Amino acid sequence: MLLQTLILFSVHPFILNVAQAKEQDDDNNNNNDNGDHDFEEKDSIMICCSWGDNLVDGKLTYTFQGKADSELKQAVRAGIKEWDDKIAALQFVEISGTDKQEQYPDIQLKFRKDGDEIAGRTITNFNTFGFIDNNLITISKGAFGNTFDSKTIEIVTKHEIGHALGLGHANFEGNLMAAMINEGAGSISICELEGALQANYWKFIDEDNNTPQPPKIDHIICKD
Repeated sequence: MLLQTLILFSVHPFILNVAQAKEQDDDNNNNNDNGDHDFEEKDSIMICCSWGDNLVDGKLTYTFQGKADSELKQAVRAGIKEWDDKIAALQFVEISGTDKQEQYPDIQLKFRKDGDEIAGRTITNFNTFGFIDNNLITISKGAFGNTFDSKTIEIVTKHEIGHALGLGHANFEGNLMAAMINEGAGSISICELEGALQANYWKFIDEDNNTPQPPKIDHIICKD
């Protein structure tokens, strides 16, 4: 746990689309992934949860853990910026480890050298009321001895930020929120955007509302 006040967490791994690759959680995570890959509604994205009081001002802070070269960071920033640009009621604010912040960073990002088949992972921590309190996002620099290029890092970032905003996985290919990296999933589509808006409708849609509310729906259909 990142804070003593947290009572539960959710894990969303993002894996490479390779033969026999299957979604897996770390052994220590007790398979607590909310089963978001098991829902049956066709061509849908699961909606997990909503942010709490941290989002009242319309801002989410993020910071990088550890050292990483500027190219990697820029790829991550580009992925975050696309979400920022698409959601009018949201602003991502980068803070450094030396900033004196009274509040714990909303999103922490770190890199690891090789993720085997895991390209990225988001651990979501909730407060005592069941709202998102903070996220820890891990992004792999490569897998199977190969280094990811900036474009892949950016795609992985956009996927993981989708989780950070309350989205689960999509149950079809060609979508940014699919559990595996796949073709046609490089940009944030209308469906992913609408899913994030619905997850945090109390702030992103009803912008004058300062009282967190859970999502009204648990999934969004992406295709007719």
